[in-house]
Order: sequence, then structure tokens, then C-alpha cells
Amino acid sequence: AGGGGGGSAAQRRLLAGSVGAFGACMTHEECRTDIDDFRLFDEVVDDGEKSNVVREGLYCSAVRLCLPCSWCQKANEHSINGTACPAQCDLTISGGFPDCIDPVKLTETWTCPDTYAFEVYNFFPSTSTVAVKPPADTKTRFVTPFNRIVGGVSVTQKRALQQECTDIRNPTVRLFANRTTCLSRSGWDTEPYGEDPVLASTSSIYFGKLEPERFYHPSERINKTIMVSEGESETSLSTPRGFWPHSYDPSRLGPKQAEYIMPEQKDFFKQYFDARASLGQATNMLLTLREGKWIDPKTDQVLVEMAIFNTNLNLFGNIVFKFQWQKGGGIIWSYELNTLFVDIYFGASGYVKLALEITCVVLMCYNIMLELYDVMTAIRLMKFVTYISDPYNWFDWLHLGIMAGGWATWVLLYSKVGNGRFSMNPDYPILDDVTTDARLFKTNPANEMEFLLLLKQVKEASDMLANYAALSAIAVVFFVIRMLKAFDFQERMGLVTRSINAAIPDLLHFSVLGLVVFMGYAIVAHTLFGHQFQAMSTLGEASIFLFFQLVAYDPTQFWIEMSHAAPAWAFYTYIWSFMLIVNFILFNIFLAILIDNYASVKGDIAEDAPGIFDEFFQVMSQVMTDMMRNPTTYMSDKDLLERLQEHKGGLPDSNTLVSNVHLATAPPDDIVLPGGVTLGAEDLHQIMQESQRAVDGTTAVVWEMSGEKAPVKKQETFVQHTGTKDDPHKPTPVGREEWSVDEEEMLEDVIRRYSDATHLDHDDIETQTLKVMEVEHLKRDLAMFHAASRMRKQVQGVEDALDKIAVETLPPEERTNPEEYSLEYIEKKRESAPKENRIKGLLRVTVVEAENLPMMDFFRSVDPYCLVFLTERLGESATGEVTFKTEVKKHNANPVWNANFELPIVRGSTALTVLIHDYDALSRDDFVGVVHVHLNELEVWAQKDAWFHVKNPNIHGDRLASARLRLKITRLPGADEPIPEEMRLKSTAEGSEEEEG
Repeated sequence: AGGGGGGSAAQRRLLAGSVGAFGACMTHEECRTDIDDFRLFDEVVDDGEKSNVVREGLYCSAVRLCLPCSWCQKANEHSINGTACPAQCDLTISGGFPDCIDPVKLTETWTCPDTYAFEVYNFFPSTSTVAVKPPADTKTRFVTPFNRIVGGVSVTQKRALQQECTDIRNPTVRLFANRTTCLSRSGWDTEPYGEDPVLASTSSIYFGKLEPERFYHPSERINKTIMVSEGESETSLSTPRGFWPHSYDPSRLGPKQAEYIMPEQKDFFKQYFDARASLGQATNMLLTLREGKWIDPKTDQVLVEMAIFNTNLNLFGNIVFKFQWQKGGGIIWSYELNTLFVDIYFGASGYVKLALEITCVVLMCYNIMLELYDVMTAIRLMKFVTYISDPYNWFDWLHLGIMAGGWATWVLLYSKVGNGRFSMNPDYPILDDVTTDARLFKTNPANEMEFLLLLKQVKEASDMLANYAALSAIAVVFFVIRMLKAFDFQERMGLVTRSINAAIPDLLHFSVLGLVVFMGYAIVAHTLFGHQFQAMSTLGEASIFLFFQLVAYDPTQFWIEMSHAAPAWAFYTYIWSFMLIVNFILFNIFLAILIDNYASVKGDIAEDAPGIFDEFFQVMSQVMTDMMRNPTTYMSDKDLLERLQEHKGGLPDSNTLVSNVHLATAPPDDIVLPGGVTLGAEDLHQIMQESQRAVDGTTAVVWEMSGEKAPVKKQETFVQHTGTKDDPHKPTPVGREEWSVDEEEMLEDVIRRYSDATHLDHDDIETQTLKVMEVEHLKRDLAMFHAASRMRKQVQGVEDALDKIAVETLPPEERTNPEEYSLEYIEKKRESAPKENRIKGLLRVTVVEAENLPMMDFFRSVDPYCLVFLTERLGESATGEVTFKTEVKKHNANPVWNANFELPIVRGSTALTVLIHDYDALSRDDFVGVVHVHLNELEVWAQKDAWFHVKNPNIHGDRLASARLRLKITRLPGADEPIPEEMRLKSTAEGSEEEEG
């Protein structure tokens, strides 16, 4: 009778409907499903016939999904009606009881108290601590065999701020984008977010028996507003927030105490997987992160950090996995792994390490003393500029600086972890309670801070050790390079160093060109492929990737990604041009520079130059000879050197003596001028005499013009006016024996300064002379050719200009008989013409409009304006500076001006000329065309309104075929010019009409 035992199997079937399990619904009745599609039905045999028996029904939930009846815990919250669960969700069906039992009737007489009295202490000895459940113990967790996790695992999230999409300019696109907002990394979001999935009814790990009040304060829960009736709403507490920033303390309902906050991480969200958690508890933590929406659209970066310890190696490790969200939607991950020795000098190996490090420090100090000695020597010898100009000295100091930096890092590391300074706890109970049913990530602030300090200590110390190792490795590389310099003492061993030194100028010039080409390809790669190919997403990454492809070409690393990121033709053009220009041409030129200089340097070495092994055997042979020979009859090289040093007696070294002897005895070389002309000491002395003579003459003239008496020289230094037989005024050359000491010293100094720079042998002098003569002859030929070409162009230009002027300016009747209108004829006619027949008066001109003007610039239309003036018969302006200009019409091929002007008709004016120009603000205005109107074609007092064709011989006729200019022209006579009879009658008639009116 309770709805469970009566009826046949067919009556207990769930009728098929249109909405299946977990489908969308609007009413409970729609939540009927085909029994073959629902996983919670069992097949049973009833009277030998198979039938499907419903174990659990469905109802329409508040989220409008058909869900199992067991999920309907609170009807007012979980049901779509907000009143009660539907009829098909009775306890008989949803509870899964046998058909013969009605749970409702069965439990009517039951009394279920809320609490039960029991005594726990009776089960424990009188002196022991009473505990309801034992405390969780720390479990041994390994990342890999032998690498044990210390404390637990820290998971940190950095959340970006949301802001309006200000970078989007299109208003409709911005309106669409602002529905979701854009992310900003200018700061970090610290607002709590997510939900505790254990207390969220829509979660797969929802635990309905738990009460949120046991775990969360009302201020930590989400406020939910529901509609009670039309126009009325009710706000109630709903699911608690799931995740809070590191600086939040649940027990204080606010910020933690300052000593429990890591300042650099206060705005981040940190979750911990405690080492005390079991496998099931750790799984629940992962489900909590996933179901609670720990990763959401604001996630910018996730860091997974842990400290591990290897007991076999006595070695700590710091592992950090970094997941970076990209703006394009991708996630880039990377990791860092650094190790740390805490017992730095322990055992036999530790002592050996200490001895080696002390030796290296002593050698480094010795090197520093040697370099300082070189610096002091350079200062004492006044060669400090030479010392600092040597790049190898800078290289030496850089090497010593790197070594010193490495040892300073080691000292800092030892001060942190050496001699027992490193300390840690046996365990780190980070979480407040790993066995709790809700709020799984609640931490103990004090224990959390101790764990964070451990991670920070391990990370800082391991980073120092990594920096020390890196600096030590670089120092070894520098040491190897310095050895190349040291081997330069041996002629064959120094071949590599000298080859590199010789190639440096060429390599510097090549590097400029190579860097420009390489960076150009890097920029193109980032532009073409960076939006899809991660290795080229930034210019720096593109440069690094191309460099490695240049050194070790591997198409499998880029071919598929790059070929899909750009059109096929662009991809193939880029890749093949890069291989041809960079891989083949530039790279081989780089190798050719090194090989060419190597061959050149090797060619300078004598064929019989001894090698390093030959010199080694010579030294060993000399040592053996010194040991075996009788010292009374044989003097070794060492003894000889000591005797010579004892008897040196303060004399300068041999190199100084040799150089001084050469300077004292060798005559100075002559100065060689361009063209092979040489100047010796006598020539310079004669030039100085002539110069002094010219100066004396000029000075005398100046004194004479001033009217004063010139001072008398006490001694003539350079000039003797004794004259010669051929030229009495020519000064007689003075022999070297008659020169003064100052003159000779001065001339020798001049010759020494300039003879080295200009010294040439006999063959060089002849070659240079021939080159000078060839250059001078070529200059004369080029000058004559240039002059002839320029003259020809000028003549041709004059002829073309005259032809154009004649065609454009002469009236029709004059074009047929040009000889009658020559310049002489025109001048004679002008002088002999009667005064009353000369053209005088006023010309009223209206520039109305133009049409179909050609475009003079490639990128924009024409900007026309007009110049209006009168011209003479030869095209010159008859009005002088009286020229009128219209306004500029921007971007208009059909401008309308309606500009009025009045031009005085002076003697010699034959035509009205209107020039049309195209205005250009950046360059010279372009000439569009010209219109000529001859004055003899105009009648007095009669207005001529006509269109005139625009002409320009420099523009193709098709462009000006339809270009026209409209003018209104009225010619007014002069004072001495008679008024025509028809105009006089017209004027009289108009006056009579006015009087009658």
C-alpha cells in the first residue's frame, strides 16, 4: 500500500518521455527517460519476462536539469518549484528500499534524538590523554626514488586584474569585449573567489550532511537572492567562498599578523598539500581545486614549488614548476631545479675541496698583484694610456673580476648554510586539520610561515650555489682564452692569436652588415610567424631561434609550425632566402675572413721556425748540458746572464743604445710630395729663405705706408742678398756648414716628422708620378666633355624655348609670316606707330571656373590656383610686378573661383596670360597649363565670355584634352581712344530712357 509492494512490474516502470537524464527541463513531469538510456536501472526477471525496474527517479532541479532524486536535499533550494520534490521522488523509489517496505510508515513511531550520551574516558587509562581521533602523522613522500619531499607542496596562483578594454578603438568591438573585460598585469587581484565544493550542491563531491556554519563565518559566504513572489525577493547565505589570499587569516576574519605574512607573496593565493595527508585526502584536495573553480579566467600564473632532500647524496633540491597563461590562450610551462649542499666541507672530499679552493684564491690574488704591478710600471714609465688601450688588459681584469665575484658569492653562501647555520624542523604541519571534511586548505599561520621560510632559505642558497657554479665556469672559459694570449710567445703557438688579431678589423665591419641582415630576418620572422609559433613570439626568442638554426639547421623544429603560420609563398620565400643569404653567403664569408687572415699570418712565419716541441727539447738539452759539463771550463747561460747584469753598471739596455746610435748617425730622409717631388734639408732651408724675404718685403711696405721708420734688424737669420750671376735678386744658397745650430735642429725635426709618413722608394715614386699624370689627364678630358655636353644642352634648350614661345604667344596671322615680326621689325613698328593707335586702357577679367584639370600628384588630386597678367609680344610680362592671383582650391579638378581683376593695358601689352598652378606645401608648385588671349581679338566695351583650352607642351595631350578655363573679359578704351559709334548710340539711348523714367 505504501507504493512499494503493490502493482505489477509494468506499473513500476518509468514511462518514456522526451527529456532524458541530465537533460534540460522546465517541469518535473518532463523528467521521464527511456529506461534503456539511464545507467541506474537494473534488468530483473518477472514471470520469466525481462523488465527494467526503476531504482531511482528523476526530478527537475533549480538549475533546470533532470537530476537523480537523491540530490534533492532541500526542496526550497534544489527544486525548480521551490516547494517540494515531485511525487516520483518518494522515499520508496529514491531510497532504494525493497518493494515490500514503506519507509515512511516504518519510521512514523521512531524517536531519533539529536544527541546521545556516552563516556569516552572509560575507554582510556586514567593517566592517558583522551582523544576522539588520533592526530595525523607525517608520511614519507617521494617525488622520485630517494628524493623525499620536505614539509609539503606549495601551489601559488597570481591573479590578474580586470579592466575595461581601452586598447580596442572600435566602439562596437569594445562594447562586445567589455562584457568579459580585459586582463591587466599592472597589479594583482586579491578578492576571494571560487567556492567550497564540499558545501556546494552542484558539486560532484557535495556532502549534504555538513553545515557551512561549522566551517565558515557568515561574512565568508556568498549572499544569494531569490524571488519569493512578484516584486519581492529574499537574500540568504549560500555557498562559502573557497579561496583566500595568503594575507587572510580565517581565525581573525581579516589580515594575518605581520610576522606570519611573506611580504612578496601577500597578494597571491597559496594552497598547500600537507605531507601528513593520505592518498584519499590528497585526492580530495585536488577535487576541491577543480570543483571549486580554482583556475578561472583571471588566472595569470601558477607556481608549484617544493623542497626535496636526497639522503644518499646529502643534497637538498629546490624545484619550481611555472605555468604562464598567455594572452592568446596558450599556457607555457617551464621549471627550475637547483641543488644545495649543506655540509660544505665534510669528510675527506670536503677537505680536498677546501684545499683546492684555497689554492685558487691564492693564485687569483697573485694574478691581481701582477696586474697591479703592470699598472704601476705603466704609470712610472708614463705609458698608462698604452696600457689601458690594450684590449687584452681589459680582458685580464674582467677575468679577475669574474673570479672575485664567484668567490664573493661563495662567501655569502657559506655565511647562510655553512658551519651549521642551516636549520629545519622535523616536520611541517602546514594545514590546520588534514582530516577535516570541509575547508581543506585552512592553514596554521605559524606553521605555514616556518614552511615558507624553509622554501625561501633553500631557494636563495641553491640560487647562490648555481650562480657560483656559473661564474666559476665562465672564469674557466676566460682562463682558456687568456692561455691563447700567453702562447703568443712561441711563433707557431701564437698563430691562432695573431690570426684573430689580424681579422678583427674585417670582422668588425662584417659584424655590422651581418647584424643588420640577421636582425632584419628576426623581425620578419616575428611578424610572419610569431602569432602562432612560440619560438618566434618575441623578437628576442626569434633571434635566439634563428641563431641556433644558423649553427645547427634542423627543419623538424619549425617546418610544420611556420608553414601553417603564414601563406605558402611567404614561408618559402623567407626560408630559402634565409638559407641562401645567411647560411650560405654570410656564414661562409665569416669563415673566409678567418681563413684568409690565418693564411696571411702563417705566410709570415719562416719555414724553418722552431716549434714548441723543438724549443722544449732545446731547453731540456741545455739543462742537461749545464748539469753534465765541468763548471770550471763551461759557463752556462744562467751564469753568463748574472755576470752581465753585475757589470751593467746602470747603463741603458741594448735596445735603447741601438736606437740612440741610429738616431744620432742616420741622416733624415727626404719628404716626398704627391707626384714624386722630394724635399731635402737644403730645399726646406731655401723655402724658408724665400718666405722670410717675402715677409720682410711686406713688412717694409707696411712701414712705408704708415709713414714710420722700419726697425733695423740686428741679425739676418735666413736670407743673404748677395745675389748670383744669372739673377742678382736670387738669394745665394747657404751651405749646411754655414747653418746655425737652431736652423739645423729645426729642419731635421721637420724632416723626421714628415719623412716617415711620405717615404717612398724609387719604384713607388715613379708609380705615383704616373698615377698623378693619368688622373690629371683624365680630369682634363672629363672637363672638356662636360663643357661640351652642357653647351649642347643649353643650345638645344634655347631653341626649344623659342619654338614654344613662338607657337604660344604669336597671333595666328603672325605665325604664317614670322620674318615680318622679327625683333628689329617690331621695335621699328613700335617707335613709328602714331600715339593714338597704341593700345591703352583697362582690362576687366573674371576668372570664373575650370574643368577637367589633370592630377599632378600621384597620391592626391590637384590644388589649383591662377596667376593673371599681361604679356608682351615675346612672352615677357608687360605689367611688371602687377600680377593677380586667385585663391587655392583644395583637391578640386573642377574649381570655381569667380575672381574679378582689373589690369592696366600699358604700351607693349599684346595678350592676356592666365597661368594655372598646382599648390604643393612641401615642394615647388607644379605648372598645370596656360591660356593666352590676344588683345587685338577683343572688342572695346564688349564682354567676352568663353571657354579657353588649357595648354602645356610638357604634358601629354590626352591628359589635357578636356581641360578648359572659363574667362569673362571686357576691354575698356584709353582716354585718347575714341568710343565706337554703336557704343555711343547705345549709351545715349540708355540716358534718354532714364530721363523719361
